Amino acid sequence: MKNEMKSFEYNPVKAGLLVAGAMLLYAILPIDLIPDVAVGIGQLDDAIVLTAGTIFEVVNIVNAIKQKRQVNMADVKRYDYSEDAEDADYEEI
Repeated sequence: MKNEMKSFEYNPVKAGLLVAGAMLLYAILPIDLIPDVAVGIGQLDDAIVLTAGTIFEVVNIVNAIKQKRQVNMADVKRYDYSEDAEDADYEEI
């Protein structure tokens, strides 16, 4: 079981699609935590679930962008320079 967990890789696209599908199903299906026949309260739980799902989606997108930028920054060469302007020797770190 431990080996299976090590091979798990988080995929933000799949997670986003899964949450979006779950939100859509929860909003459409008549089976809710609080039935929609309770006017006001029944729609409130739908609104809470949709809001929480939307917040997750936004955080998921931001984290995916940050992760992609970190991968791109790993490819950038970094240089060290001396403080003396006359030398102007740059060395790759």
